[in-house]
Amino acid sequence: MTEPHIFAVLTGDLEGSSRFKGKHRDELLTKVKDCFDIVEKLLPSQTLVYGFEIYRGDSFQCVLSSPQDSLLAAISLRCCLLAQESFESRLDARISIGIGSIDFLPASGRGAEGDGEAFRNSGLMIESMKKSKRKTKITTPWPHINKEFEVMCILFDALSQRWSREQAQAVLGRMRGWNQETIASQLSISQSAVSQRLKLAGSTAVEYFVEYWKKRIEEKISGEMDKTDMIKMG
Repeated sequence: MTEPHIFAVLTGDLEGSSRFKGKHRDELLTKVKDCFDIVEKLLPSQTLVYGFEIYRGDSFQCVLSSPQDSLLAAISLRCCLLAQESFESRLDARISIGIGSIDFLPASGRGAEGDGEAFRNSGLMIESMKKSKRKTKITTPWPHINKEFEVMCILFDALSQRWSREQAQAVLGRMRGWNQETIASQLSISQSAVSQRLKLAGSTAVEYFVEYWKKRIEEKISGEMDKTDMIKMG
């Protein structure tokens, strides 16, 4: 029996978007779609199965073939939303990352119509996040992995909740792989200002979080594949 491919589904809700009406809502959606575009471009092209799409007004979803990139995508998107300067209200989102197999991917290209373990793990958790006021949640088929990253997600939420727009801009630069000189050039500020923003934002911890997730999930998926190979040989 072939081991099913493991995907990542990101399901999210924009926070406070109901405050925006008419022209302001059009501006909001334009900014959100710009953020989607930024995040999609920083991911490897082969990773994106279905790009971000908005559905039910304030919700969005995307499908990735590489779960290793899912946390980078989620954090980068939140950074981009928090970094927006043209709105009086703080923009943010709840994002639920679901890891697992997928049973159905629609030919229509609408990821929100898909079904399978990854979709269920992502979609079911987004509802509970509203009640608990969580911003980041990871649900995998492996309980010990869920438990391990639950604490990390809670700590990340507490850290990112304090970010200013300027700090979110700087962290987004790091998520894009830019060094401090490049971030300074892009934001038209000094390198020392960038360094201070990154320090206050706890950027080093965020980068370790992203890299640890990537390494941990790679090890887990590789281990599951090895088990399947051993069963075949047996």
